[in-house]
Amino acid sequence: MKSLLNASIITLVAATGLTGLAGCSKDRLKPEPLSFYSPANAYVDAAGFRAALVACARNARIEYYGDNPPILTEMVFSEVSVEGITDKSGPAQDLNLLITPD
Repeated sequence: MKSLLNASIITLVAATGLTGLAGCSKDRLKPEPLSFYSPANAYVDAAGFRAALVACARNARIEYYGDNPPILTEMVFSEVSVEGITDKSGPAQDLNLLITPD
């Protein structure tokens, strides 16, 4: 029993040591900006700048025309507009109860 325990401890230490020796080098851990926007690789020509502008326009469009834009919340909680949907679980139907702190 004692020799089995010693053998398993030696095996565990050897496996841990081999894993540590087979680790990757520091050069492999350095990030290379090849697949994301960075000034070093995206803004070198007009096509890269246009790609960034298209991504900005897409995000702005989703923010403004999405299902729940922040400006809609501002309008509903002011006197500018009234929520007309009553069958969704998300709209503010009882504003006094919703904006009053607990």
